[in-house]
Amino acid sequence: MNVRLELAYATAQWALGSNDDDWVVVSETGEHLWQLPGKLSDREIMSAVRMGREFELKAFNIGIEFGKKQEKELSERRIAHLEGQIRTLEAMNSELSAHLERHIGGE
Repeated sequence: MNVRLELAYATAQWALGSNDDDWVVVSETGEHLWQLPGKLSDREIMSAVRMGREFELKAFNIGIEFGKKQEKELSERRIAHLEGQIRTLEAMNSELSAHLERHIGGE
């Protein structure tokens, strides 16, 4: 699976235009992700972006694990259902075999 997390490649820069006093965090493609107050220092901005990256990665990994768990549970339920159908078919097969034996043996 090839997934690019937005914040992994995000950068903080000074906003251009009417909000020149604010920081803007942009994606790799230049998409505006969020805006932060310009009164924050470079270090505070980088810390916020780093925290966002860590949070995004953790949330992504938790989502993957949750999906795997859901998929496993669904597979286990499907397997249990199919095993039940196999037992039913085996019982029907035994019943049909016994019925055939009675008819073939009785002639």
